[in-house]
Amino acid sequence: MIEYGKFKIECIKKRVKYLRLKITSTGDIKLIAPLYATKFQIDNFIKTHSIWIEKTLSKIPKNDPNLIKFLGKSYKIQISNEFKFSDDYIFTPDLQTLNHYANEKLKELISQYIAIYSPKIGKEINAIRIKKMTTRWGSCNSKKGYLNFSSNLIQRDIKFIEYVVLHELAHLIYPHHQKEFYDFIASLMADFKSRLNL
Repeated sequence: MIEYGKFKIECIKKRVKYLRLKITSTGDIKLIAPLYATKFQIDNFIKTHSIWIEKTLSKIPKNDPNLIKFLGKSYKIQISNEFKFSDDYIFTPDLQTLNHYANEKLKELISQYIAIYSPKIGKEINAIRIKKMTTRWGSCNSKKGYLNFSSNLIQRDIKFIEYVVLHELAHLIYPHHQKEFYDFIASLMADFKSRLNL
């Protein structure tokens, strides 16, 4: 763990070429560094990115146990005999019922978007999984045809979810983040950049 001013940063050394910062949805800061990176290089990298860290952390909402985000909108949770939505409230008998509904809704949306875009991808999909992921919204194993999606996606706007599904599908063709990968996404979703902050 590295302490830089008020920041506590977990440093992870891997076989990578470049230094990279990640901030999770819970505000944890992770630094991915090459195995050969020196303390000076790491400290200097953190220093030059300190303003970005502060700005990113400021955008993470403070946790309120009575609030939940669902498809980009914040709701208050109200315990009730029946399960239903109102303008500002989700009424639910318990959190288990709510979580089950959220997972089923996310499965439905992901399946819907895969049905739209997979014919344009033309690659076999062998498994689709929804699981807890804290540092990313999705992942793709292009060799095995496996797609993974974070259960936290249900908190985001529906257009963001659609982008993430297309993003992971595109990795079946382009297992990288080079220009041709994003050019391909743009050919199917011209407004994808505007969806990233939804």
